[in-house]
Amino acid sequence: MARPTYKDKTYLYVLPEHVPGTQVRCPVYARVTAIAGPRGQKMLKCQTIATDIAPTVEFEVPKNDCKLQIVTAREATTAPLRLWLRQFVFLAHEGRAFTGQVQAVDVEDEMFTVVPAETVESISPVSAILLWEFDVPLSPPEEIKKLMKRARRTHARIEKRITDPAEGSRDLAVILAKIIPDGEEVPATIDLVSPATGKNTRVSVQHVVDHLFYSVDGREVPKNGSVGDQYWEDPRFGDRDDDELDASSDSEVEESDDDDSVLVRRSAKSGPSKVKLVNKPKEPLKRPRSTS
Repeated sequence: MARPTYKDKTYLYVLPEHVPGTQVRCPVYARVTAIAGPRGQKMLKCQTIATDIAPTVEFEVPKNDCKLQIVTAREATTAPLRLWLRQFVFLAHEGRAFTGQVQAVDVEDEMFTVVPAETVESISPVSAILLWEFDVPLSPPEEIKKLMKRARRTHARIEKRITDPAEGSRDLAVILAKIIPDGEEVPATIDLVSPATGKNTRVSVQHVVDHLFYSVDGREVPKNGSVGDQYWEDPRFGDRDDDELDASSDSEVEESDDDDSVLVRRSAKSGPSKVKLVNKPKEPLKRPRSTS
């Protein structure tokens, strides 16, 4: 198969693992801004397209060794579906709303919850992870908008309880008071896909909370390195193979009597928090040119 032709102003889909040593830490789109260097040693100078979670980053990659996928300008700038890859989302699906991580886009796999991209919204990692095993039952139907609005307020409340400069806390019981049902607890660890590597990784929920807590100006970060550079980089675990990750158990749904909570524990039938996004049938995106 012919090698892709990289030119000035070419748009690219960038996975962090394909540009090691750069500041690209999650899937992004980029554009080639220049090609420089002698023949046989030319470098592609690239600039990423800024998003809400990733500012513009400039990087270089050897042209001859480049494995980045070429995409259309429309995909990169007006319909960037694959930016959802490895992000955390909140969505309504089959009578329930829940948080999850997008682990695939526009592919076939029955292990995922398949939803149209326009039905999901971005959510902070800490809120998604703390509510990983809980759902919002969307019934009765006439109350769906109200329930979704309350759930969004809950997500914001979680972040505020951690980041408030004066009263912020890293205590899970304080953060989740009157949010999850009485007597329930969040899991000690969660298995995710690393935004930076695409590999399975395990993090403790406390580590994710601590990473956000100590990101607030004025708070002294522990010197033992326990916080790590990223929320997904828990020093105790790191990237792991599938067979190293224990399957988590799910409890039966238990309704809460707390009027302030709209959450219940997810049932085993609901499955894992893996999400696959698909395009609207009327507006399919063009697939990127193969680089293999």
